[in-house]
Amino acid sequence: MKDMVRCKACGYVMEKDALTDVCPACGVKKEMFEPWEDKVGALRRFILEKHLHPVVVHAPQALTFLLLLLVAAFPLFGANLQTAYLWPTVVVMTWLLPFSIAATILSGFFDAMVRYRRIATPALIQKQVLGYILLAASVVMTILVSTTNFTDLTSWLAFVAANVVAMGASAVLGIQGSKLTHSAMPGDKIFMKKKKKK
Repeated sequence: MKDMVRCKACGYVMEKDALTDVCPACGVKKEMFEPWEDKVGALRRFILEKHLHPVVVHAPQALTFLLLLLVAAFPLFGANLQTAYLWPTVVVMTWLLPFSIAATILSGFFDAMVRYRRIATPALIQKQVLGYILLAASVVMTILVSTTNFTDLTSWLAFVAANVVAMGASAVLGIQGSKLTHSAMPGDKIFMKKKKKK
């Protein structure tokens, strides 16, 4: 395994051989680096470095935000533009949203098992609840676009309200997720029921 070093100023971790005169993250002199040992096993580190869950999370976040913009601007466009372009785009994006959220939830379970060996810690349960709220809001949005085309103010407002709930849950999930990105249990066990060899 390659020798690793960590910046004492900002916490940036890198290979010792790649270190130049300054920290690539914060710019302090190389003297601020100290030896660092990765306590996560090689197999788990390999999986974690792929950042599967953080990458998958971007799809529903982007869809939720873009849908909110499109639907908020919907009344500003003429009927021809609404019918020809905006409405089909809103329908397709709305139908994709619950599937992207389900993929995010599944990747979150996998990430939690690899990172923490469990999915029922207080922070992870809070993320799951928010994820289910996001999923429920996306299902409401999908039902609305499947049963109405925003010809009346009530259906449009209901979609916007569900979209705002989804956007709020997505934003809080992103904030909470960023706090968990750099933590992981030491060792190389992936699943929590594996026992140590004696």
